[in-house]
Amino acid sequence: MLMQMDIDAGEITSLLEHMGIDPTVENTVNFAIVMQAIGGNVQAYKEIRATLGLSDKTDLDEKEQKMRIKEKEGGESRSEVIIIDDI
Repeated sequence: MLMQMDIDAGEITSLLEHMGIDPTVENTVNFAIVMQAIGGNVQAYKEIRATLGLSDKTDLDEKEQKMRIKEKEGGESRSEVIIIDDI
């Protein structure tokens, strides 16, 4: 309920209204965090990604993690890759 209340945050309120966004507490806080991320605040960017459910792991990271879990559960034996130099 508190987050849905309108707020007068000066310039931010004007910007939100100009973009057609209701100047609620929630929208104002979200806008401020986005502006921090745009300004280079890495932690703000990480929080936005986490909130959106985005991962910083690659597909390869996820495949490796699944493989390790299966190994620990005994589901699959570990496969090794042998690289042979030019003969």
